[in-house]
Amino acid sequence: MPYPRRTLALAAAAATVAAVALPALAAGPKKQPHVTPYSPTGQYAEGALQVNGRLVDPAGRRTLLGDFPLGIVVSPDGRTGVVANGGQGEGGPQQGDQSLQVVDLASGKVVQMVRDHLPNTPTFYSGGLAFSSDGKHLFATGGGNDTVYDYAVKGQKLSLAHRWKSSLKAGAPTVAGGLAGGGVPNSAPEVGDVGAYSRDVAYSNGTLYVSNEQGSTVAALSATDGTVKWESTVGGAGQVGGGYLEDVQVVGSTVLVAAQGLNLVAALDASTGAVKGLANVGDHPVAIGVAKDGKTAYVANANDDSLSVLDLSGTSPSQVGQISTHLIGGEANGSTPDAVVVDDKAKRVYVGLAGDNAVLAYTTGPTPHLVGAVATGNYPTGVAIARGHLYAVSAKG
Repeated sequence: MPYPRRTLALAAAAATVAAVALPALAAGPKKQPHVTPYSPTGQYAEGALQVNGRLVDPAGRRTLLGDFPLGIVVSPDGRTGVVANGGQGEGGPQQGDQSLQVVDLASGKVVQMVRDHLPNTPTFYSGGLAFSSDGKHLFATGGGNDTVYDYAVKGQKLSLAHRWKSSLKAGAPTVAGGLAGGGVPNSAPEVGDVGAYSRDVAYSNGTLYVSNEQGSTVAALSATDGTVKWESTVGGAGQVGGGYLEDVQVVGSTVLVAAQGLNLVAALDASTGAVKGLANVGDHPVAIGVAKDGKTAYVANANDDSLSVLDLSGTSPSQVGQISTHLIGGEANGSTPDAVVVDDKAKRVYVGLAGDNAVLAYTTGPTPHLVGAVATGNYPTGVAIARGHLYAVSAKG
């Protein structure tokens, strides 16, 4: 459930200490007890107060964002971060539910908030973000609108250039008999219950590769005019709605997509959409991080708290390792890894743990080893690397 304030943390090593006042042991002048003034924003010197009464104290510099940020992307020059807010909160002017926010990474300031709502139509931003290689365009997925937004970028400002449908199934309800073939039989479609539901987007060589979660397809769109070049289904027998596709990455001539409903990563030919191979991973894969050399990928499996390592050097990806993302060995599941980024220079893999309010740092390789943990805000949903800094967006505070 969305909470009133969200943060982007510029992360560095830190520790949190809780101080408890004890009664004086020696007689003396009676002192007035310290009372922390009420903060309407939930921000205190000791940290940010959550609705459950818990304080979280993210490492590094904090920037207040909109409601329920779902991801962050950094411009090719490393100067600008764009965050997609997907929540429906109280809707204060500074909060920005269902919005994009442009952040100057040097200062940490939000320099622009974008809301491109169509009249009488719910607007969604589902967290998919990608810059063109020259940094002149920013692409964002529209979720329940089955849309890909194309924004022209000038300096650190966005202006909407186009809206494109993310699928040939766009607008089809996911009920029995609908084009998507899923959903609840004999039920009416709800708002956002559509045939595609554009989730993530990747850019490569003038083409956008979009994962459609409810349609269980990957579509290749022209980044110039939005024409659908091909659309391929990733699903399986007995799967209601198919694979429920999430993160998508392009590695050379291959498109990788996380199929959370099938517990696998699919590899598709970037030119034709033909399925080149399938790699079994952990339960509910949602995020993929790829090494710069294109030979290794790291997959966050949210339901079984694991990180899969994929070898991409062959014709089909294969899992060569899988490790637990638990901070404490043997603990119950609930760390919920949901974001991954690879720092090739430092030979580190950073994994966001939504359930532990932390980002873990691992070594790269087939058997990653834990290096340490960085405190974040509540429920981190996205991580990024830029100019020697780690950035983490936190959806719930």
